[in-house]
Amino acid sequence: MEEVVAFIKDKYGFEVIDENTRLEEDLGITGDEAWDFFVDYKKKFDVDISNFFLYDYFQSEGCDLLVFLGFKKPKVKKVFIVRDLINGIKTGRLAESTIGKDIQ
Repeated sequence: MEEVVAFIKDKYGFEVIDENTRLEEDLGITGDEAWDFFVDYKKKFDVDISNFFLYDYFQSEGCDLLVFLGFKKPKVKKVFIVRDLINGIKTGRLAESTIGKDIQ
């Protein structure tokens, strides 16, 4: 846990982070920044992210014109928390089977 928190603090300077901290909602990590974050996470912790679908959890860059004009509802994103990063390190991969779980 301490290593993951230090990694986030080094990149973004946040002081209050725990295992339930949401990356997008609480820390503002989104869009291209989220992609860069996970590439760095993969390298630092040797985690396979090939089955991690980033845009199921994080907003993309730009604006969906149909949503903006009210013709379409925005897609509800799944929540990604610091515990999911820790689970990825424990299992060596980020995937649906490791996200949102309590892995010992």
